[in-house]
Amino acid sequence: NAVNRFIHNTIHGKDANLYEVKTPLIFMEGYNTFDMSEGNINYDNSSEVVIREDLGVQEDDKGVKVRTLRVQDEFEDIHPDWNENWEGKIKIVDANDPSNVTKYKSVINDLWSDFKSHPRGSAKRKIALQEVQSYQSAYAKVDLAYAITSHKSQGSTYNTAILTVLSNCA
Repeated sequence: NAVNRFIHNTIHGKDANLYEVKTPLIFMEGYNTFDMSEGNINYDNSSEVVIREDLGVQEDDKGVKVRTLRVQDEFEDIHPDWNENWEGKIKIVDANDPSNVTKYKSVINDLWSDFKSHPRGSAKRKIALQEVQSYQSAYAKVDLAYAITSHKSQGSTYNTAILTVLSNCA
């Protein structure tokens, strides 16, 4: 993650928004979203997208800042004649402010604590579990994708790859 931030800051400047247009993102786990024009849109773990537009930040009902991004699937070139009717929108926890990520994690911990406070097999425990799962799945888990590990890249095809080779391997 430090390498990705270094590259991002080099390209966009030290205080740049993490979600600048053309920033590559990679999904850290699967994410499903629904759009009126496209229907269900599914992103698999390791799916790659490029930010097309930052649609802004809002607070959710738990006080966590959530950013909506319009993304273009994979690393295709962004053309001026891009189909504006395609609405690849994802919602993410805004990581520009580290305290917001901490708040999100605290909300998740509180939801899990509520779940654990109910007796096993009870209807309240089942409802609490559904609330945790629903809240966690509402937001895509993404990371910057300028640099990824060989593990994360397995099964993918890239036009360009840059590898660091250590010379002291004996």
